[in-house]
Amino acid sequence: GRTLSLSGDIALQLFPRLAGDLGRAALSERDGSARFASVERLKLVLALWPLLRREIVINGIEIEGLGVNLVRYPDGRTNFEDLFAESEPSSFTVAIERPLR
Repeated sequence: GRTLSLSGDIALQLFPRLAGDLGRAALSERDGSARFASVERLKLVLALWPLLRREIVINGIEIEGLGVNLVRYPDGRTNFEDLFAESEPSSFTVAIERPLR
């Protein structure tokens, strides 16, 4: 129920890592057009070989100019809880090694 808008130049690198530089991006509120989050630049780098084993290994992520509109309604709900709804249990590991540059 959200819309992702990519309005910047998109660059893609395929080898030795899968990298995407998405430029400007914005995510709408659920079932609406108001802006929930936006970035001036988003770059994501994935390890290529683990993808062949159906594993996602993020080698790096860069976010510039992040803006997020977080809201808690009087009944206790939030405008972001749908982003974390799980249909089945999952787990992940985060390891921060160094900046991408």
